[in-house]
Amino acid sequence: MNDETPHYRYQGPAVGAGRQSKSDRTRQQIIDTAVGFMWRHPIREMTVSKLMKETPFARSVFYVYFHDIPALCKVLLDDIQNRIMAGSLSWFESHGDPVALLYESLGGLINVMHEGGPLIKGIEQSASTDAEFEHIWESNMAYFDQMVADRITRDQALGLIKPGVDPEMTAIALNRADTGMCLHAFGKLPRGDKQRVLDAEFYLWTSLLYGAEFVESRASPLRRPPA
Repeated sequence: MNDETPHYRYQGPAVGAGRQSKSDRTRQQIIDTAVGFMWRHPIREMTVSKLMKETPFARSVFYVYFHDIPALCKVLLDDIQNRIMAGSLSWFESHGDPVALLYESLGGLINVMHEGGPLIKGIEQSASTDAEFEHIWESNMAYFDQMVADRITRDQALGLIKPGVDPEMTAIALNRADTGMCLHAFGKLPRGDKQRVLDAEFYLWTSLLYGAEFVESRASPLRRPPA
């Protein structure tokens, strides 16, 4: 698979469980076709007619599964959100060294962003000109802002992060920096180097939250107790 081929494939519940009905397979094919289209063209060029011409189904079949193109994109973005959370859960939920957990979680985030980079960038760019896309994108970002802010607050309560750090604003800043960096590196073909992005993001997060002295070792003496 070369860099011009979509790495991202929708992994909804029925797909992951391996229990796809005929209806599931039809929906999956429409989604996969949409991903392929967005890999090659801006989202603004995708219409239901153009999309369904690349499938063996009639145009009307699209509306069995999706209200419109933004609704399809929301399904994709929700799936990406779930995959990011699954790949980065250790920093949010695990006990132990938060610095080591952060490195692991950022690696999971970057893997997903690399897989879906051009797709995610297309949705993000559409948010600047389309109210529906803007709502979808901002809702997705707000979810991650809250998750990060909650984790910062909990680590502050444990004495691991200085009390002067504003959880809400710091979460917003870190998430926007992550998004910008990943879309710059992975939002176009050929995509950039994942390790360089991981190193830069880890330096930023660790320096702001726990201390730059832990960046090189990717570990610290800090500890979260078991829940």
